[in-house]
Amino acid sequence: MIFFRKFGVSGLIRRGDNAMARRDWATAAAAYAEIVKRDPKRTAIHVQHGHALKELGDPAGAEAAYRAALDNAPDDIETLGHLAHALKKSRPADAMACFADILQRDPDNRDAYAQLIHGGARNLLGTSFHRDNQVTTLSRVGAALRNVAGAIEEWREAAFYPSPRYDAFRQDFPIQPPPDSVTPFRISVVIDARETTAFFLRSTLVSLLDQGGVEWQALVVASPDLMAHPVASMAADDRFRFVTARETAGETDHQLHIGAGTKLDPHALAWFAFVAERTGALAIWCDHDHAVENWHDRPRYENPILWGVIDPDLLAQVVNPPAAILVHPSLATFDLDADPAERRRGLLLKAAAKRSAAHIPRLLASVLRIPERAEIAPTGDDAPDLWSSDPRGSPPRPGSVIDLSVEIVDRRHRPAVAIAPIVRAGERIHIIIPTRDESAMLETAVTSLLDLATQRNHIDITIVDNRSACSETLACFHRLKALGNIGILPLDEPFNWSRANNVAVAASSAENIVFANNDIEMLTPGWDDILLGFLQREDVGLVGARLLYPDGKLQHAAMLFGTGEGSPVHDGVHADGHVTGPQDRFDLTHAAVAVTGAFMAVTRAVFDQVGGFDALRLPVGYNDIDFCLRVRATGRKILYTPAIEAIHHESKTRGMNDTRARVAWDQGELATMHDRWGSALTEDPGYSLHWSRQHVYGGFREPTMREILHRIDRSASEHPWLVVSRSPLPDGKKHSPSKPNIGG
Repeated sequence: MIFFRKFGVSGLIRRGDNAMARRDWATAAAAYAEIVKRDPKRTAIHVQHGHALKELGDPAGAEAAYRAALDNAPDDIETLGHLAHALKKSRPADAMACFADILQRDPDNRDAYAQLIHGGARNLLGTSFHRDNQVTTLSRVGAALRNVAGAIEEWREAAFYPSPRYDAFRQDFPIQPPPDSVTPFRISVVIDARETTAFFLRSTLVSLLDQGGVEWQALVVASPDLMAHPVASMAADDRFRFVTARETAGETDHQLHIGAGTKLDPHALAWFAFVAERTGALAIWCDHDHAVENWHDRPRYENPILWGVIDPDLLAQVVNPPAAILVHPSLATFDLDADPAERRRGLLLKAAAKRSAAHIPRLLASVLRIPERAEIAPTGDDAPDLWSSDPRGSPPRPGSVIDLSVEIVDRRHRPAVAIAPIVRAGERIHIIIPTRDESAMLETAVTSLLDLATQRNHIDITIVDNRSACSETLACFHRLKALGNIGILPLDEPFNWSRANNVAVAASSAENIVFANNDIEMLTPGWDDILLGFLQREDVGLVGARLLYPDGKLQHAAMLFGTGEGSPVHDGVHADGHVTGPQDRFDLTHAAVAVTGAFMAVTRAVFDQVGGFDALRLPVGYNDIDFCLRVRATGRKILYTPAIEAIHHESKTRGMNDTRARVAWDQGELATMHDRWGSALTEDPGYSLHWSRQHVYGGFREPTMREILHRIDRSASEHPWLVVSRSPLPDGKKHSPSKPNIGG
């Protein structure tokens, strides 16, 4: 101590701290003791003195030092914690009392809470504190988990693979096996090899040898030339059976129908068996792509064919039907006269008609092209086309860049649109057009609808005049009424799109209703007959059209849910007018989650059943989306068709959401939609899980197993497009399916 007396306080602090760093507890304790002797108000030095004494094994001295610090700063919770830890060994009861005191002052102190739990002093927690602490902790954990989940989803989306890098996506995400093994399951694989080469057949048979976990046999329907080829020697494995005449694969077996040249992923049969056991569906199909194999390198994958849930309209029209379909024994059939691809299409449509078809969102099959070295060799006497094992899905030549989002076609030769029943004679259509001035656009809309209609005399039009003020508008009304069957319905109220349409429907007795904006221009001759044909189908609840911008670019090819920021968006928006989209979906009639109210048609029966538009909660936006969801809640289908096409001068009357006030209002109506529909507002059964959500059709992502299983279960349900509201609808009901929804 005499040694330290010659130092000032700053020197003693330096000496004590250096000693602590060297773990020289005795020297540190002596230095700190000298400091507090000279200046007892140095609280931090009392604490350091206590630390040194505790390390020296002097709990009584440490306690005295900490209490001296608390005399100077009685509210210092950190020092109280040091005192509690110093007392744990010598006086545990006093230590627990200190920890309880800390919790009273700081209810979120995790250390004190844990010490009381582990020290057997739960009684000192207090009932209300314990409950509140648990709630606080669980809330904190929940928030952390939500942040982690959001971060994971952002990471998954940020890691998407642009369309030209599809091959890299396939290499980086190999197919994983199904989550559960299945009970003993037998599959008969039916391979149509009548019009193919030995190379393609061998590749398919070898891929079967790599399957695991499922018992299988293969029935190869081969040409006489293949029966004489060395490939037929693979029948030495008794699981392969080569035939040239019509045979069945076994009445008790599920049949997997594929073509020669379709290579199955090693886990393909396991996935088919898993889904068959899980769902009991009559038909099960998967996604597929195209591939080129070379002996010295890995396969190169390209041109994926990706599906959503079953949609018979789309399935009946696409160029590329599924490459592999598993069918239940009750559905199994084999017709030698049928084209293999058409046979698969027909089997799936047959199951869809029975509302029992499940989709596996996994790329379980690859349709092969011959190796590049074989492609440049002379053709010889082989089959006339060796380019691809599936001429319907022939991928581009080597070196070409695939971009599925910009597939160019001549729209004069677009695929035929499936239009079902013949129009009944005398059917009338009532068109409702709300307007506020904009007379030039209104006149174009009305005259184009009438001029291009096949049955012009069977069309009635009601123009809902919402406070028009221009003199030219009144003159326009006069001219339009002279055309016949056109009425003007005044509505002297603030703008409310939903109410304007509801009022007009209430004043009408028509059985077929079209809601149209005043800024459309019809382009399709005979649009009325096409529309009536669709509306007469029992499975269809509502029909929407293909809409273009005035410059010819695509404005609407149905709606998409759950992409971008999550709110509903127009499919194909701003795409070049000649772009057909993945599998030509922009140019094909298909089921959709919703269509825009700029042009939508519905029968009076469906309109009355769902209660019309929600004029109270959704006067401006999302009323058309809500209406579509309520139609889907009845089990009926929302149908988009490019067979009816119009120009749409989007939001010319109401304007765009481009100000704070309008964006805020839009967000409020969107919140109402979310409260009512929940996840149904962000789930699109027709959008493949493999497509990026942030970059629509612009890249690929690997879905989670949870997403995969949810989509499988949804696709196998009787009504895969069905939605259920979370809150009462405008008519006070929660709708349920009341009519058949053929194929979902």
